[in-house]
Amino acid sequence: MRVATERLAANLWRWTAPSPHWTPASAEGADPWPRDVGCVLYVRDGTATLIDPLVPDGDDERWAFLDARVAGADRVVVALAAPWHRRSAAEIAARYGAEVAIHRAGLERLAISGARAFDADIAVAPGVEALVPPARGLSLRP
Repeated sequence: MRVATERLAANLWRWTAPSPHWTPASAEGADPWPRDVGCVLYVRDGTATLIDPLVPDGDDERWAFLDARVAGADRVVVALAAPWHRRSAAEIAARYGAEVAIHRAGLERLAISGARAFDADIAVAPGVEALVPPARGLSLRP
């Protein structure tokens, strides 16, 4: 499966991939859910940060893209905006020895060994801040 990767800026890429949990019924109703989900890779100061990454099954091309950009990194971080965004986090953690970071409220629902929690707005990785809006959830921005 080919998934287009878009370079947004120096060391910043975005791609979308079909969610394995999407069904046609997901696209209906008051809160429709699109089939494709967004993923981000940001490389800065020796750290490769993947935000809500998804590598579709059987996509060697996607792994090649990530392998090339993570190869020179001293540290790899997977930052999750929500536990249901775990997508390929465990595979990426195993492949690159990555840290997985998620807000404490979602840690219990995340079945990834070694994941670390944070409680408030913090720098998750160089140039990537976790912002926790009051009573609304979490967003990550590079």
